[in-house]
Amino acid sequence: MSNPRHFFLGSLPFDNAGRAISFVKRYSDHLPFLPQLPRANKNEDMIQQMLCGFKSGRWDRNASICLAPFFSAFSKATKVKVQMGGPFTLARVLNRPLQDIVGDWLLLLRNLVEEFRGKGFKGQLWVQIDEPMWSEREPFPSAYDGFLGAAKLLDSKLLLGIHSCASHRPAFSSHLWSLCHFFSFDFLQSPLTGKEDDFLKTALQDEKFLIAGVYDKRKGPILGNLGPFASHPQVFVSSPCGLAGWTEEEMENTFSRLQG
Repeated sequence: MSNPRHFFLGSLPFDNAGRAISFVKRYSDHLPFLPQLPRANKNEDMIQQMLCGFKSGRWDRNASICLAPFFSAFSKATKVKVQMGGPFTLARVLNRPLQDIVGDWLLLLRNLVEEFRGKGFKGQLWVQIDEPMWSEREPFPSAYDGFLGAAKLLDSKLLLGIHSCASHRPAFSSHLWSLCHFFSFDFLQSPLTGKEDDFLKTALQDEKFLIAGVYDKRKGPILGNLGPFASHPQVFVSSPCGLAGWTEEEMENTFSRLQG
């Protein structure tokens, strides 16, 4: 069985941008991702980074120390990925209604897309919407559909995906899958269920992607948790959450072995 492709959720444990960009070049050249470095910059915590963006309508160096070198390294790539704290989770953390968050969120995304295009990037922009509070027990409100629809209209090459690291995975929904390009869930704590298996057999025929969080720090990817989809061409594998909590040695041991 060949190894499936890596998908990196965003955060890394490096203390400077240069080392982070080198990691992306080495292990994720198929889908370069904008690193988040909370160890090097306290504002790159998911919530704080979004609030910095809301304040000025953009991410400057105060919010992302990797953004400028990322533009330099990958402006000619065919596709890149960024990750943004989602409005559902932000609303819950800030104790505000979803509609109070959506306007600032869409403005930040629009300005980010314009900045990428202004730097000469012409490819697909994959946007990972981080929603760790979305789970089987906490479904999205109906207004979330309108938010996704508005976001999709911002650019013709904008591909939206939602990530949740909740241990109780959200129920797979045909309606939500129709609005997004990819979904990312934790499969390390609980394997694929029979109901999910049946759903994916159809969903993955529709040019959608599943990001499966199955990396274990010590054991590597637990591919058996994905059943028949472990080597599916539209399945990426990842850690259940970002890698900021890993050590550099743990990352190197895991990804150099898989790459080799």
